[in-house]
Amino acid sequence: MFSIVNSGKFSLFLLHFAVVALLPVSYIAQAGPYTGSTTSSLIKWRSTVNDNFDFTDTPHASVWFSSNSSAPDTSRYSFFVDTGSCGIVTAKKKVNILASEQVAANRAWHFLSSSKTLYTGWWVERYVWFNHDDVDRANEIKSLLKVLAVDVKYTNCVGWKPENTDTCPDASATSDSDPDTQILGISYGRTYDGQPQGTPDKNAFLNVVSMATGPMAQFHYGWIVDLRGITVGLTDGNWGVGFSDFEVQLGDDRGAPPPSALAHQHPWGEVPGCVLFPGIPSSTCIECSVLLDTGIDYASIRVPKVTAQALGRDSSNNHLLNSQAVDIRIGSMSRPPRSVDAFTTPDSPPRECDITPSYAQVYNDPTAGVIRPPFVNTGRHLFRRWAQGFDPLRGIVGFLTHNLPPQLVGGTHACPGP
Repeated sequence: MFSIVNSGKFSLFLLHFAVVALLPVSYIAQAGPYTGSTTSSLIKWRSTVNDNFDFTDTPHASVWFSSNSSAPDTSRYSFFVDTGSCGIVTAKKKVNILASEQVAANRAWHFLSSSKTLYTGWWVERYVWFNHDDVDRANEIKSLLKVLAVDVKYTNCVGWKPENTDTCPDASATSDSDPDTQILGISYGRTYDGQPQGTPDKNAFLNVVSMATGPMAQFHYGWIVDLRGITVGLTDGNWGVGFSDFEVQLGDDRGAPPPSALAHQHPWGEVPGCVLFPGIPSSTCIECSVLLDTGIDYASIRVPKVTAQALGRDSSNNHLLNSQAVDIRIGSMSRPPRSVDAFTTPDSPPRECDITPSYAQVYNDPTAGVIRPPFVNTGRHLFRRWAQGFDPLRGIVGFLTHNLPPQLVGGTHACPGP
């Protein structure tokens, strides 16, 4: 179902591994897949050094809301940008929710499986603004979509299942009826794993209605997450020659959400890959989904029970003990997947330059109940090396190493080297 795409005229992956002969210069110079698409804007990370962000902490972007299309009617908020969820989640007071909107038909919930956090509230339609500051107004972006206005946040809701919907079954979970929640979820393929309502119509960058940098007729939906921020709108200039090292074709979301009439809102699934534990005798790379998640600084890995039990783990929290080797790979099993992070716990390089997660926890679903497929959440440190691009019209995710020439990534990488 999945395959690494040979992107022909611009794929460095092909050049690096000599899969095809060197293409003539005249062919390389031809236009890429985004001919005619020139509208694009960069949303800069709010905290950067030398125009780059080191992903030690969660990245943030400025967001405004309004109930009309003319101008924002709320303050500027600093939202955590989450590549591990889909949808905007925030306290209801920050979107000026009306009593008429707090009805059963708008009831909403969102579960983050790695952090075991459940958000409940209502879906309310709002205009969402980016780059509305005076200094960035020339790059302003406006979207129209439903956002989750939260009434309760449940922390440590470990027993939640899809049938629980907006109820946390754990008596020991902590609830907060006035949470200071500000999440901008820009992921895809997560409906099967706690986010059944996190469909493409809830993604701010799949619901753009205007761009200050150009007409929507010249806008190709999609985005690139790198050290500088989020580039919204794909062009031959930002996803052409030099991007990417390799590309992966996505399949459909295993949660089977209803298809959209809009081509750019197709319900794509997660990135395919596999995870290998070299320390287990005769082990093979376990096919799984792979998520580069800005939301956590550790790796969360779900594998079959027999694999989890063969690893050295702390019985109290499932953290891998010292000297446990892990190799995370991206790509289909029909060709050799590309290794993007191979490490042994604990890691030794300086934390500010290391792509290794702060720690790795490995677990398996219980033998009773719903057993989900293997899954790897790499954590955010991997963004220190890899830029990630998503094209929702082609169903492709591309990856680019930051140690390529600076002109290809827009700045000097703080942690050079492969």
